[in-house]
Amino acid sequence: GRFEPLYEERARVTQPIVRRNGVQVETSWDEALTLVAQKLKEGGAVGLTDAATSNEALGAFAKLFAGLGGAAGRLGPAATELGFGQPARIQDILEADLIVVAGADPLAQQRVIGYLINRAADQGAEVALIGVKNSLLSERAVLDVPNGGAAEVVERAAQASKPVVVYGAGLRPQVVRALKALSEQARFLALEPAANGRGAAAAGLNVLEPSKGRMLYLLLGERSDGAALAGQANGAFTVVQAAYRSPLVEQADVVLPTPIWAERSGHVTNLEGQVLPLTAAVPMPAGVRDEADVLAVLAKMV
Repeated sequence: GRFEPLYEERARVTQPIVRRNGVQVETSWDEALTLVAQKLKEGGAVGLTDAATSNEALGAFAKLFAGLGGAAGRLGPAATELGFGQPARIQDILEADLIVVAGADPLAQQRVIGYLINRAADQGAEVALIGVKNSLLSERAVLDVPNGGAAEVVERAAQASKPVVVYGAGLRPQVVRALKALSEQARFLALEPAANGRGAAAAGLNVLEPSKGRMLYLLLGERSDGAALAGQANGAFTVVQAAYRSPLVEQADVVLPTPIWAERSGHVTNLEGQVLPLTAAVPMPAGVRDEADVLAVLAKMV
């Protein structure tokens, strides 16, 4: 593919797994869901998602934990809510005469946006960076300043006719304060690190730090860095909805298989806040069920 290889070497999870006598074994969906529902009824569950699934699944996840009275949220980081300024359309990047990039490196994190910024620069737009170290856009920048130099960029942007501010999860409070001076003039585009971060926000799933609970429920999809979360269980009963094997999956008490992006149907929310249809390109393997359906079943069982 253009951005990363299309082949996948990780082992796929295609059947529910439970831990019996310390050993993981494949089981039926009925047995796995009955066990999960039993643990959810006991209370003290904490739910976390990487927000890399459909709006339907995120909504069902939020509804399940709201019904339980438990804590649920998304893993960070997330783009800051500015509270000012007019939201930008992606097309606005190509029409801008100055593009401010703050707290993000689009060519590393959101490559389509990065390529559009490059194209705008080719057409004559100026690019200014704030608080972005070793950015792949540095060679394009007329200004490349640390967070403390935000005022210089804001002053230049104030002289532009169509400034656009592209910002990410690395945005610092001092930069937010400086950018507020552009609230009437510029358009602002938030780069969500998560694949469906806007969908998670719409479902009421905000960033939640992993905390101790009697049960930890992780909706992770294709996430590959499970080792980083493995220590968060702290002895809690752990349920993982995942598509691939990982160190975290190996430690889980219950594993529920999920589809990958190419197998999902439903809707997602893009960076502009538009809800777009998601159509499966290939069928799910036998034994895999859509996350939204599984979460809806659990909600009825508890």
